[in-house]
Amino acid sequence: MKKNISLTLLFLLLFLVFMYLTLTNKLNGFDKNIYEFITKKPSIFLDNYFKVLTNLGNFIVIIIIMIIFLIILDKQNGIKLAIVLLSSQILNRVLKEIIKRPRPNYYHLIKEKGFSFPSGHSMAAMALYGFLIYIVISKIKNKYLKTIFIILLVYIILTIGISRIYLGVHYPSDVLCGYLLSLTIIIGILTLFDKYMKKTNYSGGVYGKTKKK
Repeated sequence: MKKNISLTLLFLLLFLVFMYLTLTNKLNGFDKNIYEFITKKPSIFLDNYFKVLTNLGNFIVIIIIMIIFLIILDKQNGIKLAIVLLSSQILNRVLKEIIKRPRPNYYHLIKEKGFSFPSGHSMAAMALYGFLIYIVISKIKNKYLKTIFIILLVYIILTIGISRIYLGVHYPSDVLCGYLLSLTIIIGILTLFDKYMKKTNYSGGVYGKTKKK
């Protein structure tokens, strides 16, 4: 419990620090260097690749996976996932309207509306696929299979973030702060669930389903 609280506060602090650096234009050099590195060798293949992969962070895809969890796979974790995703989306919308950071002046390969900070796709990607990493770690016993799934999910998270930069619709700092905020939400909500389960006399922490006698 204390470890989870510490991690939640750590990621929240990191988010606040990087948000401050972003809003005070202290990350302009960082944004420029990362963007130039990612777009150093553009190609038709990369254009199409990132246009496809960025869709894994789209709202409709997120909702479909959430519904699968709620109805078919794991209702308890599906509820947690729904709360994580809803919290992520609400915070993203609120922060965008408060901060009102314009989209980058980069060449846009796709059209996007609204403000830039933090990246909604990056937040959704970390919220969904980051939560799935938690599921994999807690449910899959085979270490090789577990490793494969974790690598795949991390790859998806990173690729979605990179796609937003490559496609010219987000600054790298938008993506980084989106990741940090969703990590804060995931760990914070799981910690609250763990505390609730203990208060209601359920064993097994966050994963417990059996009531103590």
